[in-house]
Amino acid sequence: KNDKVKWAIAGRSEAKIKATLSAIAQELGKDYDDILDNVDVIIADTSDRSTLNGLVENTRSVASTVGPFQKYGSPLVEFCAKYGTHYADITGEVPWNKEMMRLYEHSAQQSGAKIVSLCGHDSIPWDL
Repeated sequence: KNDKVKWAIAGRSEAKIKATLSAIAQELGKDYDDILDNVDVIIADTSDRSTLNGLVENTRSVASTVGPFQKYGSPLVEFCAKYGTHYADITGEVPWNKEMMRLYEHSAQQSGAKIVSLCGHDSIPWDL
């Protein structure tokens, strides 16, 4: 077990999360149970705000690939800004990103959260 880095995988579907972990275990040539012993699984759904406290409250940082972000991402940004949890995503949805800055920049500054969007996928081609 790696005591220096602790990470978890989160999503709306426990079955899909476990399938992903199984694929990771297979790719790494590891036993699935070994992977489960070292990775926490968090069930969180941005359409159910009650699940988001458990995701961000005791988390240092979140990397999100949840798009479309305008549909699924706003509550997560809100909770990260509120709880001081750093946040990064791969969105290329510039209007949504501007709206998140307008709504949550002050909260993030107060809590110490770093909210960083446009970190890949949709935005990388524009940087080239």
